[in-house]
Amino acid sequence: EESMDAYLTSYSALSLRKKFEERCGYFCPTVSSYIPILDKVVRAQLEATMDNESKVAVFAMAKALTTNGEVLKGEQMPLNEDGGDDDQDRAITQMQCIVDMLDDFRISCEGQGKAGTPKMTCIEKRELVEDAFVSRVWTQSMTNTRINRISGLKELTSTPFLVKIVVDIMPILHEMSASPADVKQQMLLLIGHEDMVEKTWALLRKDRSADKSGKGNHSEPICTTIASLSKTQSILKLVKNSDDYYQREDLVSLLDKIAEQVTLKSTGEGEVPLEVDKPKLKQVLIKVLNEKATR
Repeated sequence: EESMDAYLTSYSALSLRKKFEERCGYFCPTVSSYIPILDKVVRAQLEATMDNESKVAVFAMAKALTTNGEVLKGEQMPLNEDGGDDDQDRAITQMQCIVDMLDDFRISCEGQGKAGTPKMTCIEKRELVEDAFVSRVWTQSMTNTRINRISGLKELTSTPFLVKIVVDIMPILHEMSASPADVKQQMLLLIGHEDMVEKTWALLRKDRSADKSGKGNHSEPICTTIASLSKTQSILKLVKNSDDYYQREDLVSLLDKIAEQVTLKSTGEGEVPLEVDKPKLKQVLIKVLNEKATR
């Protein structure tokens, strides 16, 4: 697990360095002042960085700019105990921290980057990070989280060669993965009644963590996140006679209850109750929850 995280952190650092060099020019390690100035800039960035995951990323970028051991001698790489997540704002903050360091080093050390290129503005740094995201440059936590979302993919990361293949195809797999937004969009297309969709959507995303879990009751989230939606899709694909088929029966039973709970009233005077085709709504829910992304 630690080797996997180290690989993903290094991969992220090298990818971000490449995006930086595309915009600002290449680093030249043959300059005599390269190592001393880099060491000074990296240490300053570590002192200014509070987030532990960002510190790990700073270490990784230092290695991506040199041969291991040339900078940060005597410094122990911090352990990433933050757990990590798929929060894009947090990832952007981490990447901007690294871009700050790269640009400070480029300006401080002669012979680095394109000659005459001024220090980047905050807007330019933000644009570079956003461009990196568009190019699917992810942090270690983001990549790990997205690998864990896809059933069975983690088991394929047993060797460095397989890890590289998984990381290379992750952007494609991510684009193919359905999201809660896709589910709602498909509901609107198939149902065509916005009020019904909104009420059904609220029930689908209801927190059921306090419900009794276990056989006969599905208490896990259905589609509050991509991860929960992925698990829901896995359950819906279970076949009869499998040991876990009861999970599908419990989930379908819950979808049946959700369809029964949806009520509509006409607008205007009296608010007359409108008839809802419960069986059809249940089938629509099963269909949209099963579909992959269409983008």
